[in-house]
Amino acid sequence: GIALEIEVQRALGALPGVVVLRNAVISVTTQTGRTLLTGIGGVGAPDLHVEAQTPTGIYASVWLECKAGNARRRPAQTAWHGAARKLGRHIYVVRTVEDAVRIVDAFRRGEVPCGE
Repeated sequence: GIALEIEVQRALGALPGVVVLRNAVISVTTQTGRTLLTGIGGVGAPDLHVEAQTPTGIYASVWLECKAGNARRRPAQTAWHGAARKLGRHIYVVRTVEDAVRIVDAFRRGEVPCGE
């Protein structure tokens, strides 16, 4: 949920070498009547895009889907995550702030944690 997203953003944003971007994918209608999507990646893309500086100084791109409680991914999210993983992207579903910090800290140490 949004509360978890906000908590994760605050915790990760306080870490050195970490940039957190909220990825709000929303359908909007322009004044001319054209429909556009905001955000990165389109429908099904994860909630947060995180850049974490690795020990070499290179920033790793990490996608986090925030799911509170027993919430499940929607079909579009499952499809997006699967397609992105095939491309080698790092995507994780997090249910707590601690999950998110553990994942990002691994990248900051130069490790790639196992996904779901």
